[in-house]
Amino acid sequence: MAFLKGAKVVEDTRIAPKETRTETFTFDLPAGRRATVEANLYYFYSPMAVTEAEQKIRFLAMSRLIP
Repeated sequence: MAFLKGAKVVEDTRIAPKETRTETFTFDLPAGRRATVEANLYYFYSPMAVTEAEQKIRFLAMSRLIP
């Protein structure tokens, strides 16, 4: 709905067909602490669907423990 009812497009981060993208994130983690980082990639396939569950598929899920 953000694209359909937004006042203006500030940034469009959608991935185009056949496009690949690598993102890098940096987190400050206190010494001696560990954290789990999780990432999910969703494919939104039907902006006219009634519910969110009808319009997205989780395409990829990853989880990594950062020592």
